[in-house]
Amino acid sequence: GAVQIVRKQPALTRFAEAAFSYGRFGTFECAIDGNAGSSDGKVGFRLNAVRQGSDNFREIGEGVLSAVNPVLAWKPNEDTRVLASFEYVASNQQPDSGIPYVGESGDTLADVPRERSYQSPFDFSEQDVSRLRLEAEHKLSEHVTLRDRAYYTQLKWDSDGTLISGAFPFPPAGRLTVIRTLVQLDDKQQLLGNQLELAASFASGSLKHELVAGFELSRLTARFDQG
Repeated sequence: GAVQIVRKQPALTRFAEAAFSYGRFGTFECAIDGNAGSSDGKVGFRLNAVRQGSDNFREIGEGVLSAVNPVLAWKPNEDTRVLASFEYVASNQQPDSGIPYVGESGDTLADVPRERSYQSPFDFSEQDVSRLRLEAEHKLSEHVTLRDRAYYTQLKWDSDGTLISGAFPFPPAGRLTVIRTLVQLDDKQQLLGNQLELAASFASGSLKHELVAGFELSRLTARFDQG
């Protein structure tokens, strides 16, 4: 599957918004959205930021996520538009392997409270993601547009998570013991690339067409240790 994410773009108006919500289990979210633009409509700047977290209904501890996304748009003339954006996301969540399955066939969920956690006190998961985008668009004519997009993404993921191997009978009789394994992950990824495309739109009768031709060059590096 694929997910298309469309981020908020700078507008011609000036505004500022803030929102806060709070719920059960210490669940909260606070967000801000602000925009400023020049009077001639050539420069616009927008800033979005959010922080959310929860103590969770399960006994796994607190999870927190923070993100910020500043975007700068420049329109020197009616045919040209330049967009620069940066995004940073920091996620500190607690791993959760869930409740073990039991029974001879291993397809029965253990009869334990749903809040119970089998994670170890050493579990943690920290992710830092940085994304930088530079986009430019220029109309060569009424029906032909040239676009270019340069991008850079960096991911850092450090995690120690408990995995449940199963629940097995051990003495005394009638008792089940949950076997767990602590898995460690240190992952660093970098993606650098550029996408150049030419788009042409035209109509034949009542049908509208758009042809796109382009070239993309990218480089992905990944280094991870798992044990």
